[in-house]
Amino acid sequence: PFCLDRPVAKVACGAQFTVVLTKSGELWTWGAGECGQLGTGRTTQRDIPAVLANPTVPGVKETKKNRKQWVDVACGAGHVLALSSSQSLYGWGFNKRGQLGLGDTNTRFEPTLLEFELPDATVLAAEVSLAAEEASAEAVPSGISAPNSAVSGAGSGVGSGGGSQVTKNPSQITLDSASEAPTPPPPEPITVLSLVADDNSSACILSNGVLYTWGSAENYRLMHGNSEHVSEPKKVDLPACDRISSFTFCKDHAAFVVPTVLDSISPEVGP
Repeated sequence: PFCLDRPVAKVACGAQFTVVLTKSGELWTWGAGECGQLGTGRTTQRDIPAVLANPTVPGVKETKKNRKQWVDVACGAGHVLALSSSQSLYGWGFNKRGQLGLGDTNTRFEPTLLEFELPDATVLAAEVSLAAEEASAEAVPSGISAPNSAVSGAGSGVGSGGGSQVTKNPSQITLDSASEAPTPPPPEPITVLSLVADDNSSACILSNGVLYTWGSAENYRLMHGNSEHVSEPKKVDLPACDRISSFTFCKDHAAFVVPTVLDSISPEVGP
């Protein structure tokens, strides 16, 4: 027997193989390896766990200070998805349906980096703000503007002793802008929240609740409205909601959970 004498963070299993993520950011694999699913560069079976190399950043020489760790892992039938601490997504193993997300159907025998670029939170926030401003402008009746200026002028007065004055030649002056809303803080960067893999299909959920799926689309399980296999991560259009909190593949379908928006329930105790 073999004892992995390290605190374990997660265990993921495929078809006759196992991957363990330790709390220190290591990945250990063992079991069947004919599809390269162990990530060791070979196709032989391993009866004893082998540790994989740390993920690397392309073009950056690895040192002790910038060494990356593994932070999440998911297993399909014969493939593996893993996430590094730099938010880079890797895949290896069987790839007949494009489940590795690499844009092809070639099997990989070692962790291979996906060309998956996370959305820019600042750009998304700007787009949302612009859409809100356009909707607000459309809601204001034509010919009516917000009271953001005043009229003043100088001329001969009528009366004396501090009485009211009548002005002519009015000119527009700008009111103090102190009442304007403060600039909101920059949005948090968007990250990969979780990885999902099952059989020959893959998915990931981002921290903003957006879902991406790829691989086998059998039984429409990728939720793209068709049964065409997808070899790269593709965003799922969810018209009924703007974000999800969890997702899973089932045998012949898929399901997701939408975060609750309830602040309270009344009555607190049922009959």
